[in-house]
Amino acid sequence: MAPRLVVITISLWMLAGCQSASTRDSASGSVETQTVLQSRASAETNERSLEPESAGPSATLSFRAMLRDENRNHVLEQGEQMTLEVEITNHGPAPVSDLEIRYSGKGRIAEQFTQPLRVAALSAGERTRLVATAKAPPVKQVEQGELTVELVSGDHIQIPSPKTFMVAVRPGSADQIEVLSVDVDQIPNKPRGTGQPQAIGIAIGIGNYRDAGQAGGRYAVHDAEITAAYWRTVVGVPASQLKLLTGRRALRDDFVDTFETWLPQQVKPGSLVYLYVSGKASVHPTTGAVELAPYDALPSSTERHYPLRRLHAALARLPIERALVFLELSLEPSSGGLAQNPSPPRWETPDLTAHSGKIVQVIGNQALQEAHDYPLGRHGLFTYHLLKGLAGGADLKKDGRVSLGELCRYVKEQVQDVARTEFGNQQEPTCRPSPADDALAQVVLTRLK
Repeated sequence: MAPRLVVITISLWMLAGCQSASTRDSASGSVETQTVLQSRASAETNERSLEPESAGPSATLSFRAMLRDENRNHVLEQGEQMTLEVEITNHGPAPVSDLEIRYSGKGRIAEQFTQPLRVAALSAGERTRLVATAKAPPVKQVEQGELTVELVSGDHIQIPSPKTFMVAVRPGSADQIEVLSVDVDQIPNKPRGTGQPQAIGIAIGIGNYRDAGQAGGRYAVHDAEITAAYWRTVVGVPASQLKLLTGRRALRDDFVDTFETWLPQQVKPGSLVYLYVSGKASVHPTTGAVELAPYDALPSSTERHYPLRRLHAALARLPIERALVFLELSLEPSSGGLAQNPSPPRWETPDLTAHSGKIVQVIGNQALQEAHDYPLGRHGLFTYHLLKGLAGGADLKKDGRVSLGELCRYVKEQVQDVARTEFGNQQEPTCRPSPADDALAQVVLTRLK
């Protein structure tokens, strides 16, 4: 039987809003540079770091990267031409010089490209586009790897985060191609000595509801199962302090018991709580209050919902150091409310405000809309990049640790990019409160070595 390809997330802009370059060059390792001038007023401004910015940057750069395969079937065969397209924009206010694009990663993809790509100078408001081509390496069997594209400069400027592609190369064409999220579903091993004996983990996923008229996320149950495994391995939560609720085991009474009885029995002074929820929530049309929808929630009433305010209150009562709440939710106005101009979701509650930094929310979708499923990754779009970030994709400093600031920045950029390029609309994650100060931004979530 011919080998089956396991993953490739190719042919997507890592920062949306730009048409792909049409230029192609068949020579291996060749580079074409094309410069486009534009005013600073029209420069894109959608790349903003959630981490603290260095004082007085002389320029702010953004860059996009896209990796294409020659026949556009999203599969790399040995000898096939690969095209890497990179676009860099200087949002000003000063010119920059001596920029480089460098490659790294696992496997042999990076070494096929001539590096580095150099940009002599960029004026304020200027954009340059680089195109590099190479041949996929010869392989005897399917090989999995990564290609990381990084913008480097010696000047005192704000550098955007690297872009990483999961790629695989197969020996030749095959009758069947299977695209699986092996990059996040292959549970990483827990590094030695990185356990958190006082941490508690909860993962909840509801894909279908008892009322047949409601539907949740296509991958919600799978999202919760894999996230629970990450709590145990990457994060280091002891198995005895880990709780998974899915489907019919995620009734409203289960929410109450988990948050208000089980969890207080597990915590100790200084504990960390990792909470993940994938499913649906209602938003009050006038107040914006958010209420989670358990498995037995009714579409005609919020009586059996679990208010976010109640969750925050339960967490605030605990003698914990911090609770990290990750929410992959499709949001809709609660029934019986105003049909026009509903209030946006209100994520802040009195307990969240009163205990600043004790409860941190990383929210996959802050608007009234459905959260995107991501078929290529076999997860919800937010969850896919959350897991990828925790496993090391968000380690922007390459120091073997993923901080809260790094994770927030990484997830926001990746989800926004894919939502715009793949689905043609918005999905904007947010962190509440934003890790705007060093203390919160530097909170370490995972240690990779």
